[in-house]
Amino acid sequence: MKSHLSPVAQLMLLAAFCIGTIACNGVQERRMRGSTKVFDADGTFEKLMFDEPYTALDILDSALLSGTLPPYEADLYRARIYFNPLRQDNLALIYAKNAYNADSVRYSPARLASVLSILGNLSLLNGNYEDGIRYGTEGQAVSHQADDVLSEGEFIFLIGECMMRTGEIRSGIENMDRAVDIYLQSGMGQLTASVYGATHTVSRPQQNHEDDMRQVGKFILNDEEFASAALGSNERTSIQ
Repeated sequence: MKSHLSPVAQLMLLAAFCIGTIACNGVQERRMRGSTKVFDADGTFEKLMFDEPYTALDILDSALLSGTLPPYEADLYRARIYFNPLRQDNLALIYAKNAYNADSVRYSPARLASVLSILGNLSLLNGNYEDGIRYGTEGQAVSHQADDVLSEGEFIFLIGECMMRTGEIRSGIENMDRAVDIYLQSGMGQLTASVYGATHTVSRPQQNHEDDMRQVGKFILNDEEFASAALGSNERTSIQ
């Protein structure tokens, strides 16, 4: 079909089209840079994972499509988000195993410890205690090699919990005691946080704890009950 536009007009139209295309691509690029900028080491994305987990998942999708985030890193982030705060254990397990099998994760102690923690705790929650012990043992070795004392203590505690549930009561208690000793000696109590993101505090009124426990059918032991339950726990220690 023959154009009725003059050569000059055609050139102007082509220039306008090119400028518009470049502008649109520039906007899209800036938008993408803005969405992936949260991965900077300032804690922005870590906070977003808890505050707006579905937004965080959308950003991961965008980052993967743009090639600004490698698949193994996205799998690790997704495993963490689905494990906590979303508590979708099946999806957390899928992504955690994907990350676990990635070479870039296996050769990074920090990444490997993070994914082993998820796999170990999922095993504990799902009753797969032997797997929990296996992941915990590997995590302990990785953390020890990286000189990450607190992480090592967490894995030892996980091993103890799993052992307790397989009937290895004494070994389980010994591991849990070891983990508590590591924690107490670390001097890092102020950094403790629950799996739900609540920070550790020692200033909460006792009555508040008792009220919380009553709501779930539990209660705090009185002095006599505690003494009976703790009988013999100080054996082979210097505690009087």
